[in-house]
Amino acid sequence: MPVAFDTTIPIATPQRREDLIDAIITAADKHGETHWLEWKSECDLGARAGMFELAKEILALANRDVSTAQADCGGFGYLVVGASESGLHGAPAFSATEIQQKLAYFLGTGLEAPAWTAHHVAMGGKTVLVIEVAPPADGDPLRVLQRAFEKARAGTVYVRHGEIASPATPDQMRMLQARFLAGRFDDLVTERLALAVQAYSHAQRCLDLTLDWVRERETFGRPLLSRQAVQNTVTEMARRISAATDELAASDVRCV
Repeated sequence: MPVAFDTTIPIATPQRREDLIDAIITAADKHGETHWLEWKSECDLGARAGMFELAKEILALANRDVSTAQADCGGFGYLVVGASESGLHGAPAFSATEIQQKLAYFLGTGLEAPAWTAHHVAMGGKTVLVIEVAPPADGDPLRVLQRAFEKARAGTVYVRHGEIASPATPDQMRMLQARFLAGRFDDLVTERLALAVQAYSHAQRCLDLTLDWVRERETFGRPLLSRQAVQNTVTEMARRISAATDELAASDVRCV
């Protein structure tokens, strides 16, 4: 039967992680894995092959569609090592720092790598490893395998195909590209609006200085501002600044 677990909230506490492990064991369904959950009864964390398997699953959880991910557990993905539908098995005792260092070989570091956290859960005299992968978001780059391993090439994009992590199809690559561009578009709009606000501030300052000058400056005994040509120029400056202010206001941007 499917894993019976409340996915309406993230798994943010030790008790919730224990409940997840219990749900996996109780379900007794080797096909119960889904887009947000993967488990492995065992994995040799001391071997390069074991780290590759974990890295592949983490990449697949990070490369999910944003809306699909948000439907469960606040968008987080979970990889459980040392528990399965057949019971508790336990995972090798490596610290979170050691696991992070080992996985960096395949996942990379910094902005190129997916964000994840390792938790150790003690149950029934054994230790289970629960890896929590951060929710995907618009603007995220494609998370790719950084190093080749056996037949897997560096640069491979892994995604979830039901309960399996495997290379992305053309349609899934297009989805990930759209996810990336969605965030870049939002950033671009914000940047352009910020530049527009700055330009407005400079223009308003120029108008203020111009008005002060034409009021004080005189030619042939008359202030410059009294002359029709100057009035027309200043009026046109004010009209254009006012129009820009209206446009910015329509974009919910505060002009300062």
